[in-house]
Order: sequence, then C-alpha cells, then structure tokens
Amino acid sequence: MLLSIDIGNTNITFGIFKQSSAKVVSYANFTTDRTLTTDDIAVKYMNLLKLWELEDVQLHNVIISSVVPTLEYPFTHMFEKYFDVSPSFVDKSGIPVKLIYDFPAE
Repeated sequence: MLLSIDIGNTNITFGIFKQSSAKVVSYANFTTDRTLTTDDIAVKYMNLLKLWELEDVQLHNVIISSVVPTLEYPFTHMFEKYFDVSPSFVDKSGIPVKLIYDFPAE
C-alpha cells in the first residue's frame, strides 16, 4: 500500500492507495495541530488503520507534501520508529509548473 499525506495549514489529509491500481482505499482529514508529537501522530494513524480495518496491511511507501515544516520531523520519525519506513517528501521544486503566488512555499 501507498500512504499519501498532505500536511496543510488547516488540515492534514491521509490517503491510502493500492499501488497496483492507484485506487484510493480510504482517506481521512485531521485539523492541523503544530504541537503534534511523534507519538500523537502514531496514535492517530494507528487508529485510522484500525477504523479502516487495515491493521495487517503492509505499508510500502509514504509520500508527504507539507507546508508546515515543524511537523515534518515528527511525521518522519513516527514512520521510521513504528513502521521502519522512511517517507519521501515532495515540494514545489519537483513540479514543472510555474507557481504564481506571493509565497509559493506556503
């Protein structure tokens, strides 16, 4: 399975995809809280897996996009600590589209 996470200023969105078909299996949103710790995130994520009945599914890849730099370490640490997976981060530099915003990193 592929887990995609979008860490935004307002919400954090989790989406689980079947890698073979790129179909969304489940998704959920949480309010962004810049004080989340590694273990806070682990509890939220593990509860999602239980809710989705995916506790036994093998996680192969985690891709994260983020405009909240303070949450990048807790997310990275959580996946490395509990799931032995190093997430990949995507940002505006990997997108061949010119962003015409005052603050494109946001």
